[in-house]
Amino acid sequence: EAAVADVASSEEVSDLSEAVAASQEDLDELLANSSVFNGDVTINSEATLAAFKAIGSGLAIVNGNVTIDVSTAMNQADVQTVVNEILTVTKDFTYTAAASTIPETTFNNISGVQTMTLKQGGGYKAQGLVSASKIVLNDNYKSTVTIVDFRGLTTVSTIMMDDAGTEGQWKFNKATELHLTSLALYGTGGLDLQVKKGGVIALTALDDLNSLGTAVGSTYVLKLDGPASATNANIGDGELTFTNVATVSVSGFIGKTTVGAGVEDLTIDGAVELDIANASDLVTANITGALDTDATLTTADTAGPAIAFKSTDLTTATVAGVVASIDASDQSNLESLTITADTKGGALTIHDNDDLVTVTVTGAKLGNVEISENGDLEAITMDHTTSLATLDLGATLSVTNNANMTSFTWSADDVDSLTITGNTQLATISFTGLKDNGTSTAATALIKTNALVSTTTKNQYDAAPATLDRGSFVSVSGMATLKTWLVDALAATTQDIEVYFDTIELVQNQASATAAYLDATHTDGYVSTEENAVAYSKTTAASGRDTYQSVTTVFPLNRDNFGNVLDNAAGANGIALTNNIGTYNQGTVAGALDIASLVTALDGNTGLGAGTTVSAAQDSYNEAEYTISWTTSNSGVAATSSATGKTVYFTYGTNPETGEAIVGTTAAIAAANATDGAIGKAIATALNSAQSAYVATATENVLVITALVSGTVNEDRGPLSHPLNTLAIGTTVAQASATMLWAGSAENTDANAASNLTAAASSMYNLQITKVSRSGLRVTLANKSTTTADTALAAAELGTHPMTDAGIVLVSSGAGQNIIGSALNSNTLNYVAGWADRESAVAASTTTVNRTSWL
Repeated sequence: EAAVADVASSEEVSDLSEAVAASQEDLDELLANSSVFNGDVTINSEATLAAFKAIGSGLAIVNGNVTIDVSTAMNQADVQTVVNEILTVTKDFTYTAAASTIPETTFNNISGVQTMTLKQGGGYKAQGLVSASKIVLNDNYKSTVTIVDFRGLTTVSTIMMDDAGTEGQWKFNKATELHLTSLALYGTGGLDLQVKKGGVIALTALDDLNSLGTAVGSTYVLKLDGPASATNANIGDGELTFTNVATVSVSGFIGKTTVGAGVEDLTIDGAVELDIANASDLVTANITGALDTDATLTTADTAGPAIAFKSTDLTTATVAGVVASIDASDQSNLESLTITADTKGGALTIHDNDDLVTVTVTGAKLGNVEISENGDLEAITMDHTTSLATLDLGATLSVTNNANMTSFTWSADDVDSLTITGNTQLATISFTGLKDNGTSTAATALIKTNALVSTTTKNQYDAAPATLDRGSFVSVSGMATLKTWLVDALAATTQDIEVYFDTIELVQNQASATAAYLDATHTDGYVSTEENAVAYSKTTAASGRDTYQSVTTVFPLNRDNFGNVLDNAAGANGIALTNNIGTYNQGTVAGALDIASLVTALDGNTGLGAGTTVSAAQDSYNEAEYTISWTTSNSGVAATSSATGKTVYFTYGTNPETGEAIVGTTAAIAAANATDGAIGKAIATALNSAQSAYVATATENVLVITALVSGTVNEDRGPLSHPLNTLAIGTTVAQASATMLWAGSAENTDANAASNLTAAASSMYNLQITKVSRSGLRVTLANKSTTTADTALAAAELGTHPMTDAGIVLVSSGAGQNIIGSALNSNTLNYVAGWADRESAVAASTTTVNRTSWL
């Protein structure tokens, strides 16, 4: 009305009419597009499809669920028309195609939904979807899925493949594109995404910050498989895994990076943890390591990541920053290796790289270095700085079996182990800068089987060659550059040094101080006596042992029924020591009333003279006594059995001959005889049957167990007898297989006899085994002479009873004494080492050749 009031012409009236009509059209469309459909939308037939198609824009907002099941009979264009009308779904949207051949439907107009579940072939496109609680993409037809596009998605709680799938996982190995371009945050667990190798995974906005803007931290995981290239996006911590990603570039990331198969070009800056064990397709690698700065670390990182290449396709590798170690081994196509890294004392290994021609370490800090079996490596300069590990006093250098190496240069210092061998064309070396072995007191050197030549060697006359060895080497090999280090190495406390020229073309000797040098016959050899030896210092370790003619006699101790040693103060207890050689004197030790004082009197006794030593100890005739006690807990009296006899299961440690556990089961013990004494005797019988390393004897409830000499039935009474184990009843067997005799009154029937353990742990009964170890006396006489035999000891060797007047005899014996044995008592035993059994240890010796002054 206001507009009509100002109309001045018919033209203006016409224009105004058109404007009003246009406004009405816009209003109609707006009202239509604002339509809300209340209730669920279910399309599962051609009829329902037609019905909802007729509603048109009235489906813009569905206040309910949408379920669309598409059959091959439906018109796909109509399906797409209906889907295009739907803009927002307040509940769940489910779309299911009955076959992978049904043409793809796009869902680009849908902007919001609770749960979106899709199943179809061709692809999944919902480019306009901004938010969803959950998105499920079925993978039944994944062989036909070529694209997954949710580029507008900014908020989602869960994505997965099928309701039973793994959360955060979309893996479509035939898709060439996967877009989550606008998604900044996905949960706190991370994503596992896959496309066809060479495809695209777009994650431009992805970050590891939660909804509060705080970094998720080390739990965040991103796994990518297939894209042509990938980065860590905006993720700063957690775990990254790349598989079949041709080009990987990571920076500013303090978590773990795992590089798998299919990665060809790797650039990683600031790596703190790197796993390239399965990076079998790497062609180029540019790695800069770093110390982990994560504030949540319980222990500060002082090493950086360990770098170990595992790709036979690798041609070029560069390592910088801080790394724990570097290993380039078996990289058959590696041509160039450049290192500027600081290994913080870690090692560098360059091994068996057949195409390697260039190694550069300028500016690097390295610990131990190994360069071995690199077939094409001809010349190498190691001009790094030595960096030693915390407890390392000097570095190790090993250069071995590089078939085509002709020149080797080393300028780093502090080396305590130097090996250069098997480089059959190595003619030139330079060790300028190598001065000492650090602070190590040991030095090792082995230099031989190379191609180091001395053109002329002159051996100057020395009147005392053992103390003065003069001469000269004429050589352009560079061996002289090792002189400073060799002088230091030869002064080390411990040495193992062999340094040789491989060839000496001319040797000249001087016969006297005034004589002219004359040519001498010479054969090149790697022995200290040849002129080839520049420096040689090796110590031969001591060998053998000192074994003397000796007789050892052992005595059991006289014990009472309780196992206590009898000590009769009224009588003299002693042992006489005799021999019959030269001026040896007979000495008698008397009045020693207990074993400890007797041992003290005997051990080190000098009564037989300086040529014979005496030693004594209570360390032989070893045996163990085991007392079985089976009583009622309230009275301590012996318990009785149930009406039926039982078997008893027992263990006795480990058999020293077989390494297997010793287990046994007794025969059934009749109820009338089932006392602790019967149990003891039954166990002794069963133990002797179960093994052959020990012998057991039993007197009622007391068992005595002794070790046997291995492979015999003889009791081992020597000082080296086997350990005596612990005897246990019913501790490891399955309870159904062996039950303990149940002691008690009539109400304690067999039904209550649950197990050995039940009986042992019962509050009414005590089943207990007490072990007491005991040993006897040993006396040893040894003839320390290496030239004169002791005939008294020899008599004992030849089989004469040891209790004769030759060797060791008892002063007194009999009832009440603390040792048992006499001239007629076979309880005493001999262990002998005859005169012919003598052996002398060979002392360690050092051979040194020092021709460093000749260089």
